[in-house]
Amino acid sequence: MIAHRPEWQRARRAWGIAAGVCAVMSLATGWATAAPKLSILKSRLEMGPLTAGDTAEVEFPLANAGTEPLRIEQVITSCGCTTTSYPETLQPGEKGFLKAKLAANVFWNGIVEKHLTVKSNDPDQPSVDLQFTAQIRPLLQFSPSSLVSVNYKRGDVIRQVFTITPGSDVPVEITGVTPGGPGTEARLLPAESGDKPGTARVEVTIRPPDTGGDFTRGVLLQTTHARVGAVPIVINGVAQDGFTVMPSLLYLAGLRTTADTGPPKIVTLSKRIGSFHILSVTSDRPELKAEVRRPTNGEAAEEGDGEISIRYLGGLPQGQAEGKITVTTDDPARPTIEIPYLAMVE
Repeated sequence: MIAHRPEWQRARRAWGIAAGVCAVMSLATGWATAAPKLSILKSRLEMGPLTAGDTAEVEFPLANAGTEPLRIEQVITSCGCTTTSYPETLQPGEKGFLKAKLAANVFWNGIVEKHLTVKSNDPDQPSVDLQFTAQIRPLLQFSPSSLVSVNYKRGDVIRQVFTITPGSDVPVEITGVTPGGPGTEARLLPAESGDKPGTARVEVTIRPPDTGGDFTRGVLLQTTHARVGAVPIVINGVAQDGFTVMPSLLYLAGLRTTADTGPPKIVTLSKRIGSFHILSVTSDRPELKAEVRRPTNGEAAEEGDGEISIRYLGGLPQGQAEGKITVTTDDPARPTIEIPYLAMVE
């Protein structure tokens, strides 16, 4: 005989089960939402006008809108010109500021934009990108530019006159000039009639290296600016009758004691003006086979270019090996070119 429970007992049991399920679901939901939450009112700010060479700061308001402590683990800047400070921890409901200080480069001019990446323990947004912009007024204006490239041929002497004028309402004067590097001279020239007040003229004279090739020289201008005491001028000499070797150092990494069956390493020689031919190429080690690479498969031969290939035949001992590849050409100015290499054998 089967005993049947009264209807009210069955209903009470059902309500009890439902209430228990709801309690468990409510508890689980509470656990799921118990987390920190990073709140940032504005992700993009404008710093406003700033003179090159000066510093300024912006503040991003932060808050923890979650129910657990918020930890700001790291703030990554897009430029070494930016430094930051911020609270490492914000309790639930607590507010704070992320401060970003920009040191404007002395050569900047116009609008610049910088980025900050904020990493925190917020599970919904562990990484947040912030941006700020600044309108940079130039401290000094150069004619030609303070970074200039000059073409030259062997035996030339480079002379370049720079005119420097104040670029903003910040009073600054050029009081002296210091040359940098051998074969470099610099001097202040007298002002010319019609020059704007504060204008300076600087003459730079450079004697390129006897060996030719590209080079970089600089001079420093001394100023009366409180924070920018020296401003560089950089001149790149571009040899028009010299060779360019790419890469200038051949790096052979990941070699074994056995032969490398992959494609050979390629070194390119080029000349900006005139033509040349590679006559021979030799290696100072028999384990490295060097030879002239001839155009194949319909490739066009360039008069001002040449290539050599280097293949590893195996046999080098483990460790580091250094040496050089020697190239001979029909160019009377550079009949011999030496290419250094560094081989790493595992």
